[in-house]
Amino acid sequence: MVYLVNQKGKFNVPHGRYKNPLICDKENLLAVSKLLKNTNIINASFLKSEKKSLMIVL
Repeated sequence: MVYLVNQKGKFNVPHGRYKNPLICDKENLLAVSKLLKNTNIINASFLKSEKKSLMIVL
């Protein structure tokens, strides 16, 4: 997943207009939950997260 920011450093939402967006899709949430069970999520700059991921692999 990519986290985008605008020129002001604020979260950049995807383009488009959604009249009736599907926010809570039970099947998708359960599938993603299974995929993320053995995942490390790092909140850091790209360089720091890259270093941490290399440490995990090595």
